[in-house]
Amino acid sequence: MNRRMGEEFEIRPFEPSDLERVLAIERKSFRSPWEGVLLRAVADRYPDGFKVATFGSEVVGYVIGRVETENSRKVGHLMNLAVDVKYRRIGVGSSLLERVEDHFRRRGAESVWLEVREGNESAMEFYRVNGYERGGYEEGYYSDGDDAVKMYKGI
Repeated sequence: MNRRMGEEFEIRPFEPSDLERVLAIERKSFRSPWEGVLLRAVADRYPDGFKVATFGSEVVGYVIGRVETENSRKVGHLMNLAVDVKYRRIGVGSSLLERVEDHFRRRGAESVWLEVREGNESAMEFYRVNGYERGGYEEGYYSDGDDAVKMYKGI
């Protein structure tokens, strides 16, 4: 259990029954949300890197990550993280981030990288507070043509 500001939440592995709630959070959080078929495929392929945060029985956030090999080194790729707007700024996102970073470390990763939509200052600040640094740029990364800022952290 995690306790932040008087409330308790748990982080556990994603279960297929969580999909609709994860999709609802995804759609409210991102301009170009992932589709259910992609989330199911990711859950099947990277089950250890897909975690949800719950208050009681309600899913209030999730994180998705996988370990990749880059230049013969293992790195964590934080693919997606979102928290229901009602549960932001109480530690849910930071706890999900810590959990996926622990997963990466156990799998031998030396660092983590992620992409953030350019202009999403609140997300970039969240990652900066959690030790990430801006380290690259990718034009036209998102399906709507928006650019991505790459951020990195050694773990």
